[in-house]
Amino acid sequence: MKKVLVISNSSAGLYEFRNEIMLDLMKDHEVYIALPDTDHYYQSFMKEGCHMIHTPFRRRGKNPFEDIKLYKKYVRILKEVKPDVVCTYTIKPNIYGGIACRRTHTPYICNITGLGTAIQYIRASGTYLSDLTFTDNLGNLNTKNVKDMNGMFQLCFNLT
Repeated sequence: MKKVLVISNSSAGLYEFRNEIMLDLMKDHEVYIALPDTDHYYQSFMKEGCHMIHTPFRRRGKNPFEDIKLYKKYVRILKEVKPDVVCTYTIKPNIYGGIACRRTHTPYICNITGLGTAIQYIRASGTYLSDLTFTDNLGNLNTKNVKDMNGMFQLCFNLT
């Protein structure tokens, strides 16, 4: 059975908005989910049959040393799980998970649930945009952001 690793920064967001995708993936794949939370959503994913990996980090933290530790943790997870594909959601998993995937030669799908103010108002976040240029696939889940991206990337899917 093929393995899918999902990396996100919020168990609540992943469960409330993407649980149907997780359930559908579990029909034909072994699903691993890396999350910083261990709340009731985390427990719900476990009860549904997902393999859970606790990856604590501060979503809004700006400490580069903590971010390097997160990146190294993702590399370790990729080497241990050996997923066939990785699906990342939200900025830190997209950036550090994406870099870890490139380092380990693991295919990945980078999902943008919303660009956030850094890109919407400044129109560029060097690290984020440069990371996205190396992604194997990019999915967008927000209509307004397609216009803001102004054709910078080829979308593999667009749920808007």
